[in-house]
Amino acid sequence: KVAETPLDLSLNAAPLPTPPSVIRALGPVPSTVAAGGYGRLRDAISGRLGIPPRSILPGTGSMELIYMAARAFVGPGKKAVILVPTFEEYARAVSGVGAEVSQLIAEEADGFFWKMGAVLEAVTDSRPDLLVVCNPNNPTGVYLARGEIHRLAEAVKPGLFLIDEACLDFAEDPWDTLPMLGLGNVILLRSFTKTFALWPVRVGYALGAPELLERMGKCRMAAALNPHVEAVGLAALEEIRKLDIPGGGTVVMLR
Repeated sequence: KVAETPLDLSLNAAPLPTPPSVIRALGPVPSTVAAGGYGRLRDAISGRLGIPPRSILPGTGSMELIYMAARAFVGPGKKAVILVPTFEEYARAVSGVGAEVSQLIAEEADGFFWKMGAVLEAVTDSRPDLLVVCNPNNPTGVYLARGEIHRLAEAVKPGLFLIDEACLDFAEDPWDTLPMLGLGNVILLRSFTKTFALWPVRVGYALGAPELLERMGKCRMAAALNPHVEAVGLAALEEIRKLDIPGGGTVVMLR
């Protein structure tokens, strides 16, 4: 564990070096690797997490998947709520497709923890089409507990709950969010980019109900398919397998 020095997780930098096998995967790869939409990577993630391949949508990091979700689920006349301060791309993606954006603010005086009662009331009253939370949050490091996340998922129904878990591998005592996929309105975003300090290439994936991910997948530009995503993702999964770390990579003290 790394517990003494705070980590800036807004950067694609990890406390441990990128494994050589992952770096080698950045070399030349056949242009046909991504032609089928990252099928090999999807199958490998499926084997790792024990969920069906149709519930997995790989992409070029969380960034691409955030914008795909915005195009798929909101637009003019739709509303989104974002818990802030957080990664600014959520608001850019949502406002960029013409949706109305509301931000629920956590104050520094409260340690950047949201007042959950007020948040739940605001979400219930506004009935947004999309609720976004980064958990653990970038850049504050706040990590919401299982009960808090479950209450948010129920409050936003029938709207969609997008949970960005790009920093999950850095959380102390992370809890398992996979059972939440059974709620039907939850999409989880996960990433190898920060865990393995992959600044040259972004690799991530979304988890959710097949019908939700199919809708997202239709919003991907064909030119965005990147053969390095699959090669690097497969190498990263093998490194995780060798370390035998449940659900992720390096676990360090986040707060």
